Amino acid sequence: MPKISIIIPVYNSEKYLKDCLQSVINQTLSDIEIICVNNGSTDHSLSILKKYASEDDRIILINIESPNLGAARNTGVNAASGEYLMFVDSDDWVKTESCEKLYNIAKKYDLEILQGRYTHVPHMNFGNFKCKSTEYYKKQSGKTFWQINQNISIANWDKIWKRNFFINNNLYNPEGVYFEDLLTTVKGMLSVKAFMVIDYQFYYYRYVNDSIMHQSVTGKHIESSLIRLQQIKSFIEDSHIETEPSVVLFYFKVLFIHYALYKRDDFKTLKYEAQKIDFGLIKSAPLKIKLAKLLPEIAAFLYPAWAKRIKFNSFLSCFFIKLNQHTNGTAFFRRSP
Repeated sequence: MPKISIIIPVYNSEKYLKDCLQSVINQTLSDIEIICVNNGSTDHSLSILKKYASEDDRIILINIESPNLGAARNTGVNAASGEYLMFVDSDDWVKTESCEKLYNIAKKYDLEILQGRYTHVPHMNFGNFKCKSTEYYKKQSGKTFWQINQNISIANWDKIWKRNFFINNNLYNPEGVYFEDLLTTVKGMLSVKAFMVIDYQFYYYRYVNDSIMHQSVTGKHIESSLIRLQQIKSFIEDSHIETEPSVVLFYFKVLFIHYALYKRDDFKTLKYEAQKIDFGLIKSAPLKIKLAKLLPEIAAFLYPAWAKRIKFNSFLSCFFIKLNQHTNGTAFFRRSP
């Protein structure tokens, strides 16, 4: 049994795919399998994958028809045989000692989820997950960590997951929507009994202008956001955790971001929808949660500024990408050794 199964969903990533594959095949931990799920690529991604698979027998190549990131990840999970799962997006890359370091720590403490840190490229100081210094290297439940830290990283790819834990808790990604990893992480954090965050930056998240995450807003983005909101709300209710302050406040944060990104000019709708959908979650909760009833009013006041911040960060990202491409040609980043 491999120690880690690395799952790489691939869709039209020919420009960056080689960087990603090189970073995983050169891992200092050799006892891994690399599951590449080509989900309907129409560029040269498949031919690149075939070439690498012919040269490294640890690479398992799977083709599916639909360009669906959630389905690709789930296909990879079902094909995996490793003790732990690692998710890497095909336009990103990881440090070459990542698997060895993460696996050794996960085994030492018998962890179900081990989380590290990541860096955005090229804007190295934007968007990294914030963790209280006191919570690093502390084995605890995900729920306890969430309560103390008041925040979680919603990504699948800055963690390794014990495969049996992932499957037994049905942490598969929702399919056919964007932002598919959010619900997986929420469910995982509330289920995990053996969790740890370490102060080790191993993952490089590449900002790509034409990726799903950074496209202009479409009907699909709005629909996916609404589905995500309903999924989180249903999970909170079904799990009877309406009195968990950190969880409910996280839901309000997701609601706020939805309106900041997609309902920028509709103050009344934000207030109305928040009241209609969400007050049921907090009506019997402790005082701290009841105070969350103020969030719709606060959000209606603040979300235009939030939207401007999002636009500004996007502008800076585009600027840095163009600047680095102009300076360095096609190789606009330097990979750490």
